Amino acid sequence: MIKKMTIHELIDYLDNNFVDKVLIKVFSNEKYAHDFADGKLCLGTIEYYRHKYENDGRGDRNDSVTVYPVALGVSDKETPFKIENVFTTFTYLQTAFVFCMMEYDHCDESRNKLIEYLTSDENLGFYFCIMKDRKEFDKQIRKIKFVKVLEGENMVPILDLNRFLSGPIKYVEKPNSFELQKRNVRKYVIQQEYRYSFNFKVTGLRQDEKGQMRATCLFETPNSIECDIFEIVP
Repeated sequence: MIKKMTIHELIDYLDNNFVDKVLIKVFSNEKYAHDFADGKLCLGTIEYYRHKYENDGRGDRNDSVTVYPVALGVSDKETPFKIENVFTTFTYLQTAFVFCMMEYDHCDESRNKLIEYLTSDENLGFYFCIMKDRKEFDKQIRKIKFVKVLEGENMVPILDLNRFLSGPIKYVEKPNSFELQKRNVRKYVIQQEYRYSFNFKVTGLRQDEKGQMRATCLFETPNSIECDIFEIVP
């Protein structure tokens, strides 16, 4: 049975039972939380989340976008180059699958963000799966195996992992450098997002005219995930 906690009970639990930063997966219903604990992980491509969930706090059209200036035309002393910004995405991120979590730090800033998140209209749910052993979870998620396509066209089983990245999301007002995994809308900062990114060898994927792919797939970890599940209540 899932234990119910208030926001402040949750914060006390996190601060009294963990020393290092804590990874949390948030869900909108109890079934999803139990599926996660059983090792079932739903991963979507960045392009999938950019568009499908843009209006509910999960998607951001500028997620992982890089901007760099390009000089247009021919320049002379009287007519300087015209500089325009070009928005682009690194090639391997165009078909990268991502798994997003919350990272809680033991400081006032992190506590305030958590409280704001849980009391905002844009929170993504009140079922919190809290990792008991972060290092063990890192080992598990690196070994995930493809199960099936949940949404997407012309997809065949996903093959070996090409590239793996993980780290906290960097939030900026405007994308302006070559740093990875950025989101450029400040309202997302209260999610305190920590992201795992996977670039797999795949075949038969339907991509759009820009070479990007929208899909979500089910993966499984080798074993069940050691986590505590709580429902956060007023």
